[in-house]
Amino acid sequence: MPSKPGKPRAYKVDPRLAIPRDMGRPPHVPSAATRGMVRALVLLEQKQDAIAATMGIDRKTLRKHYAIDLERGFWEMGAVVVNTMYFKAIGATLANPRPDPEKADGNLLLKIAERRFGFTPKAQEFVHTGALAITKIERVIVDPTRADDDANDSDA
Repeated sequence: MPSKPGKPRAYKVDPRLAIPRDMGRPPHVPSAATRGMVRALVLLEQKQDAIAATMGIDRKTLRKHYAIDLERGFWEMGAVVVNTMYFKAIGATLANPRPDPEKADGNLLLKIAERRFGFTPKAQEFVHTGALAITKIERVIVDPTRADDDANDSDA
């Protein structure tokens, strides 16, 4: 039976319950190793469910303790992808970071220029200025043996 509003309900305290018990899982405490593991799994493009399962924690615990690491891992992954694209575009490698024009990828360079600097190569535009003025249609049959002579005659 519910108590009357405004009047606190009196509970009997069992002395056995006053002693704290070790129930449930212990609280999760992040370490440098687990933070690195989260970032590595994000770099491998794992979903948060898979990362939580790999670490043996709940998704809520993952987001509670590792929100910064999840975000940082996402941006680190983006930086790795962009860095790799840049090196490929200029024809460089990690061992030799100098640009090599022979190994450079022109299409990738163009894509980077479009996205980063707003460069857009414009195709040559042909604009029709008006109606066509056809005044004469003529059929000419040319003798192949006398093609050189006819060409010289038409020039004269």
